[in-house]
Amino acid sequence: MAYYPKSQIKTNLKTNGDEFILSSTKEKYIGFYYEVSNGDKFSGKTPESGPNILLLPIPADQEPESAEAEEQSVLISPPIIIINDYPNSPQQIQDLYLTMLLLFLHKKIII
Repeated sequence: MAYYPKSQIKTNLKTNGDEFILSSTKEKYIGFYYEVSNGDKFSGKTPESGPNILLLPIPADQEPESAEAEEQSVLISPPIIIINDYPNSPQQIQDLYLTMLLLFLHKKIII
């Protein structure tokens, strides 16, 4: 990273996760960042605060159009089944089979 005088760095800025992604992993970034005079933004409160990763604006195709669109995307995602124990009775096996079948059909119908 190039050297910038302190007068050309805005420090202690904060984002809640709806503005930037990390350039290294493309994951949404939540936390402090700083901005240098050329407009680049980096993770961390200051340039001295550890590994500073370049932040990129979230692409328009990844931004939810509205809260309603975000809510719909949550509603149509199929739930996850966690099986802690093996089914012990025929009724438990049948219930598990029906649940998995419904989830499969739900995924095929919605998507």
